[in-house]
Amino acid sequence: TSLSFGEYGFWAYDLNTYLYAVHSFHTQADADETIAAYLEALGLKTPEFMRYLHCLEEYSELYFSFCGYAKAYADIRKLPIGAYYEEHLRKIGRAVEKLKKAQDILKDLMAEFPEKEYLKHEEEILKITSLESEGMQLRMAIRLKNAKDKSADKQELMHDFDKVKE
Repeated sequence: TSLSFGEYGFWAYDLNTYLYAVHSFHTQADADETIAAYLEALGLKTPEFMRYLHCLEEYSELYFSFCGYAKAYADIRKLPIGAYYEEHLRKIGRAVEKLKKAQDILKDLMAEFPEKEYLKHEEEILKITSLESEGMQLRMAIRLKNAKDKSADKQELMHDFDKVKE
C-alpha cells in the first residue's frame, strides 16, 4: 500500500507515495534509480542524503520486525512478556540508535542546504518518530521490569512512566 493518508500522507510519506506511483505503472523500474530521480528533482541527490535514507530503512527494519510475534500471536497489540518481547525490545534499542544517526546526518544536510524546506519537514517527522520510538522503548522496558520483578518499587516504575509522558 502507499502509506498515504490524504494531505498528511503527501507531506509525511511523499517519497513512499512517489515510489508507489512510479512502480504501479512501471513495475520493472529500479527503486534506487527512482529514488535518485526524486532526490534530483528536490536538489538533494547527494551521497549524504542517501546515507540518511539508508539509516531510516535500517530503523524501519529493526523497529517493525515483530520478532516472530506473527507466528505465535494473532493480536500483536497485546503481547505477552517472553523471548519475542525481549528480542523486540533489543531491536527497538538499536532502531533508536539508527534514528539518532539519521538525526545527525539530517542536521549536517540542513547546514549544507539551509534553503531546503523539505529538510525542515523531514526534521519534524524525524522528531515525532524519535519521540514515539523512545516512548515505546521505555513503555516496553517498564512492562518487562514490572513483569520480571513483581516487588519492583512502584515509585520507581511511576518515575519511569513519567519519563514516557515527557
